[in-house]
Amino acid sequence: MDKVKKISICNSDGMTLFEVMVAVFLFSVFIMAFMTGQGNNILSSARMKDDMILKDLAQMQYNLTLLDPPDFSRPVVDGKTETKTFEDFPGYEYTLLYKPVFIPDINKILGNDGDREDPDRQMKAKIMQEFKENMEKLVWQVSISVMNKATKATFEIAGWTYYPDAKVKFKGL
Repeated sequence: MDKVKKISICNSDGMTLFEVMVAVFLFSVFIMAFMTGQGNNILSSARMKDDMILKDLAQMQYNLTLLDPPDFSRPVVDGKTETKTFEDFPGYEYTLLYKPVFIPDINKILGNDGDREDPDRQMKAKIMQEFKENMEKLVWQVSISVMNKATKATFEIAGWTYYPDAKVKFKGL
């Protein structure tokens, strides 16, 4: 019987240069993807931290404004703006805007300018006018915008409050 010699293509003594190059290439692709992801996570975390500080400062200042409201007794037409810097956070400033709520004329919205002789329509118009005048004295819009001075990033929160000393009057209907 003839003995057949087996010839192996594999080198069992170690890896070939080609195998090492493939392994290094795959490892470098993995490392590049990992480092890119980590870099983006660090940038996102820094932006998220700044956004959270902006939100917290805006909520704090809004709550302080509701607890100690400005003097709403003076007439303000286009709104009054105050810009200040936070004492504990000198890198941040806030702008407080407050103005009376605006209620449009319902008759102009509905297009009911005609037919002035209808007593029911006149009564509704008078009631709406009284409502409008009283609500504009009583309800105020408050907006607080906080800005990071370095990055110019801003966060705004808005709501309404009421003027507790407003004199609500209903003239004879």
